Amino acid sequence: MIRKLIAILLVVLPAAALPAADTDSLRTRPTIWADVTAVGGSAAVNAALTEIFKHSIHAERPDGSSYDSWPSRHTSYAFAILGSVGYRAARYSGWWLVGAHTAANVVAMQRMLADRHYPKDVLGGAATGIVSIAAGEVLSRLIFHGQGPVFYRGDVPERGSVDAFTTAVFPLGETGHGQKLLTGAKAGLRFTRSFNTRWGMSLEASSTSFPLDRHYERPEMLHTYGLAAGATACFSTGACTLEPRLMAGAQYNSRTGEISVCSFTCAATCTAVFNISRTCAIGAEAGYELRTMNSLLSSVTLGLFSRVRF
Repeated sequence: MIRKLIAILLVVLPAAALPAADTDSLRTRPTIWADVTAVGGSAAVNAALTEIFKHSIHAERPDGSSYDSWPSRHTSYAFAILGSVGYRAARYSGWWLVGAHTAANVVAMQRMLADRHYPKDVLGGAATGIVSIAAGEVLSRLIFHGQGPVFYRGDVPERGSVDAFTTAVFPLGETGHGQKLLTGAKAGLRFTRSFNTRWGMSLEASSTSFPLDRHYERPEMLHTYGLAAGATACFSTGACTLEPRLMAGAQYNSRTGEISVCSFTCAATCTAVFNISRTCAIGAEAGYELRTMNSLLSSVTLGLFSRVRF
């Protein structure tokens, strides 16, 4: 189910930005009513979808308190409302979008750290929220004749950028001792410093949560905190830019049991960036990750991010 939702998002999110523009798209200055309609529409669609899912999908919470865990209501509302406000406010500054995304990530991670939700629940909530943003944007543009952010094809700053990202992690093996990691959720911030139009260096701080299946009644939660650094390349294709990235780093593992406290990671990722203004972008990324956890564990990653350039 998570894989299907993410596949849909990779199509829906870029489509929400509508056709490309040749000027700074965020200077179209939509009216306040177009903004209110987009945010209100997103909130209404999100509330409906979230409650339908909550009452139709039987999923137990990590703490065993109830069976309405999927999707995370807090995460869904946070991504829908904060994301819609940030997307609209990005015409003033891209920091609004990245800040809203970061705040929504904090809500998602808190729900897992509190043992109220599994990663699949917060990923489902994030997906529901982002689909709701797209629905609100479509509604606003139908009523107000296309007022809002669109794709941008002009020049962009080349000095640096900050990304807020949300990623689904799909482990492909066991950690050893008969333990298996289930689908995880990763969130964090990434800073990229460009050396020229082709090459740059990236630094990343992230938090990842996995359910650890030890064949007990309920999986236990494993939380990891990591730092990574690496190189980034850039290949511009107009409105879309492709960025291959190679990162290596270390992470601290909490609630480990038989798993080592510290481990190392290496990840290769390809990112598709869609500019919605000169200083603001959204995008999707897919990658392959290796981490040391008693044995070498490989994972496939799929994620979405927002970006501010400076």
